[in-house]
Amino acid sequence: LEAERQEAARLEAERQEAARLEAARLEAERQEADHQARLAAEQREADPRSRLEAERQRQVEAARLAAKLRDVQARSPLDELEPSIPTPEAKPASSSRATTAVGSSHPATSAAPHTRRPKFPMGALLMTGAIAASAGAGFGLSLRLNRPHEAGSTIWHTEQSFPPRGEDE
Repeated sequence: LEAERQEAARLEAERQEAARLEAARLEAERQEADHQARLAAEQREADPRSRLEAERQRQVEAARLAAKLRDVQARSPLDELEPSIPTPEAKPASSSRATTAVGSSHPATSAAPHTRRPKFPMGALLMTGAIAASAGAGFGLSLRLNRPHEAGSTIWHTEQSFPPRGEDE
């Protein structure tokens, strides 16, 4: 029973340390976002509309990060773990099986994760390849099928003839 309590205390300490590190990371991220927003606002100070837009974006980002920070700080210690170690009152005397902590069934991500379209979708790659292939085939066929009647009659001919140089040069 003492070993189970020590294990539970160790898990709780690890969870608290992880929450502290997450809060510190979010705070650093918020400070960096504030710094970047100030730099961008200073660069666009000439245009009042862009200055207002930059300030609005900074406020939205700061509010988002502050909400995340509040969520991390507001979590109670037992939110992350389900109680898998029964209390002595609820535990039958005949039970001597060791129990372990089980992770929470709640997802670690938000309910609506941010989905973003891929930067280079496969359709664009295939379309680019098809356009390049048809352009190359058209160029090659035009060279092959529109054969000149004599050497040098077109600029694309492989056996171009050049006029003889004059003797006076």
